[in-house]
Amino acid sequence: MKPTVTVVAAMACALAAHVATAEEPSSAHVGHHAMMMKQAADGATEPGQGAFAAIAEAVRILQADPDTDWSRVSIDRLREHLVDMDEVTLHAGVATEETDDRVVFRITGAGRTRQAIQSMVPTHAAVLAENTPWKVTAERTEDGAVMTVRSEDAGERQRIRALGFFGMMTLGHSHPLHHMMMARGMRHGS
Repeated sequence: MKPTVTVVAAMACALAAHVATAEEPSSAHVGHHAMMMKQAADGATEPGQGAFAAIAEAVRILQADPDTDWSRVSIDRLREHLVDMDEVTLHAGVATEETDDRVVFRITGAGRTRQAIQSMVPTHAAVLAENTPWKVTAERTEDGAVMTVRSEDAGERQRIRALGFFGMMTLGHSHPLHHMMMARGMRHGS
């Protein structure tokens, strides 16, 4: 027999033996597979979707806190806020204009998006007014809201323009803390 044929035949026999044992898994193989699946599940960190992750985190914190007042907890309120955040972030339209001392954001949307804009923008404008050097106001409009950010400083106006409306919405308070306060049923904006 030629050496090449011998090597190929040996490889075929080894493959056949491997396939035969793979078809009938031993209990050791099954146990190892189960252990690996458990380790993968224990090590998983991503629940698959941002809103679900925020809710899961809040529930985990509430469950671990022996002082949680379950009569006040409202995961539904947190969920509604997270839906509002998605609506504004993904579906709102924003037109930006600048004058001498201000940047004006006109935020618009229809249906559920308009409702989310009207809930979030005035509340967040008040947070920005308290936590930034800018004068921030907002008012609801028929199709959304207008947020005006004033600063005499040209460099600050450049920062405001660069952040844009969506960047501005991330400023002013810790969102995880804000979300936990909502989940706990505490009054803390929309």
